[in-house]
Amino acid sequence: HLLTLINDILDLSKIDAGKYSLNEEVIDVLEIVHSTENLIRHQVAQNEQTLEIIYPVNLPDLRVDSRSLKQMILNLLSNAVKFTPDKGHIKLTISQNDNKDMQICVSDNGIGIAPHEIPLIMQPFTQSESNMTRQQQGTGLGLSLVKKMIELHSGCIALESQIGAGTTVTLTFPNERVIEVK
Repeated sequence: HLLTLINDILDLSKIDAGKYSLNEEVIDVLEIVHSTENLIRHQVAQNEQTLEIIYPVNLPDLRVDSRSLKQMILNLLSNAVKFTPDKGHIKLTISQNDNKDMQICVSDNGIGIAPHEIPLIMQPFTQSESNMTRQQQGTGLGLSLVKKMIELHSGCIALESQIGAGTTVTLTFPNERVIEVK
């Protein structure tokens, strides 16, 4: 846990200093998703939660930094697991929008986030003020790191949430990063 924290701080510092370089390659998104699922599977089972992964049969590849993509997905899934009650449901959906951008969406039926807190939790070292959030361990680095990493890929992050109903975080990678499989 401490090593992960140190790496997150170093990554944020590198990005802020303009020293973080992407090692871009064409990757199979599902390989990264399943690899990340393996890392979090134990925690999902321990909480008696369900994790559903939905994707089209003809999912294209993506030109990204695979380490960054894995880190983004892991942060989003970890948050979903952490802030979803036992026996809750988490869903990861991969799709393309009308512009052919690739979207990776993580949604849960967890505690949710107040609308006024959404811009705040995108800042480093900031967490929601809800009671359940304060009961959970965390540094408040995850979402800010995801935001900076998706922006390095010329993409964007969107977060929608409703208190008591859950949260949906969508990463959008621009269509020029999408590689149609032949």
